[in-house]
Amino acid sequence: MCLWLALAAVGATGGGEPVPLAALQQMLGWSSCVERAETIDIGDGTNRLRFFPGMRRAELNGVAVWLNAVAEPAGTSLVNLAAADVERVLLPLFSQPSREPAPLRVMLDPGHGGEDGGASSSAPHLLEKELVLDLALRIGARLETAGMAVGYTRTNDTFLTLSERTALAGAWRADVFVSLHANTAGNRLASGRETYVMPLAGHPPTGAGTLSDRPRAGNGHDRHNTLLGYHIHRQIPGRRHSADRGLRRARFQVLRQAPCPAALIEVGFLSNGREAERLASGWYRARLADAVASGVLEYARHLAADAPGKATSPAPCPPADDVGGTEDGTEDGDEEVKETASDAP
Repeated sequence: MCLWLALAAVGATGGGEPVPLAALQQMLGWSSCVERAETIDIGDGTNRLRFFPGMRRAELNGVAVWLNAVAEPAGTSLVNLAAADVERVLLPLFSQPSREPAPLRVMLDPGHGGEDGGASSSAPHLLEKELVLDLALRIGARLETAGMAVGYTRTNDTFLTLSERTALAGAWRADVFVSLHANTAGNRLASGRETYVMPLAGHPPTGAGTLSDRPRAGNGHDRHNTLLGYHIHRQIPGRRHSADRGLRRARFQVLRQAPCPAALIEVGFLSNGREAERLASGWYRARLADAVASGVLEYARHLAADAPGKATSPAPCPPADDVGGTEDGTEDGDEEVKETASDAP
């Protein structure tokens, strides 16, 4: 079945009826299904989609993708999937890209700055604000070479509020917003990269946090958020034996208020000595910059091949009163603190 027809069919249900695994296989035109003790794999010989019954974690070709809802065990049907996850997460990831990317205006957001140094490492001495600024400039140079228009929320050691960052993206009419960060945790063994996009309205974040039914501006781009986040995350290199923490979901303020498809990338843990050493090296920063730029360009190819009338970013939801929040960019009672959510190895 054509994926756009499948999307229309799922969308016509209003998102209320669960989708049996066999129905998803039919939409994708896949026949292979392998059931193991704790996982169920479907595929077509080229792609493999793995579900963990009773969990929100899934894996697409080995890349962890966190769903919005649990893959519910369903007896002979194996699992039932939320229609919203099928429509706005899974099916869009199997769209076919164009050979040439759509010309996009990409806003890069190096986190922190000025008096806000962000996370840090003592050996080697490294500040998050300096690391992500360097990465942003490297990524921007690669995207400009590829023909993208590139803007920055900051190009020097300047402090900006979270609201100012998304306002800049809106004023510049950005098509894509990519926020760059480095992680930290009390557990010094915590490692790996992770990428965040918005949860769907009415669904909880990946980590500990409360459910929010209120759509935000960022929810106006749900399908494209996932597509952008996935194609960036799958490109990011990882240290051997470090965790792929996956494409995750959080209501960080810059994602809630984003006027366009948006992703927030945590490139590694400065609290982990080995990862800090890699992040301090020029050769690894070059690899990271290549990876993020490649992910944005792959997203642009998929956008160029989008269905008629959808070749540009979708219109945002009417903005809600969404300027409140805690200093880490979360909203009181609505989202976990970023560092705490990543405290497990």
